[in-house]
Amino acid sequence: MDSEGDKSSEPYQVVAKDATSVAILIDGHEIYHINFEGRYYWVCAGKFREYFKKIE
Repeated sequence: MDSEGDKSSEPYQVVAKDATSVAILIDGHEIYHINFEGRYYWVCAGKFREYFKKIE
């Protein structure tokens, strides 16, 4: 969801996973590594981590 409340989604393929993370392939050429820490998850954004909170 963006800052204006709009939602979007894209198909993806899980290419690897372990106990605390998953790697997904989007659009056949972009790999994203998502890390899970309790109620939060994060992705790398350059030199930084961008954190998100799971909604239950």
